Amino acid sequence: MIKNYMEYLVEDFLSTIWDNNKLNMCTCEKCKDDVMSLALNNLKPHYVSSSEGELFTKVESLKQQTITDVVSSVTNAIEIVKKNQRHNC
Repeated sequence: MIKNYMEYLVEDFLSTIWDNNKLNMCTCEKCKDDVMSLALNNLKPHYVSSSEGELFTKVESLKQQTITDVVSSVTNAIEIVKKNQRHNC
């Protein structure tokens, strides 16, 4: 099975800040999906198809630049969704 490991990283970071609900925005699933989609569309994908590839990617994800890219992309996506919600919350 092929997976984009960036989905895991974005979802993990987003869940951490989403659950604290200090975002001053709607936290419904639709808004969360919009944030995640937008963030992922602005990150380079890291596809893996084996447990060895997943392990290598986990090690790579610990690099500071990868963490910075994920945080930046999620933060930007939150601001965009906050200003352009597709529904009334």
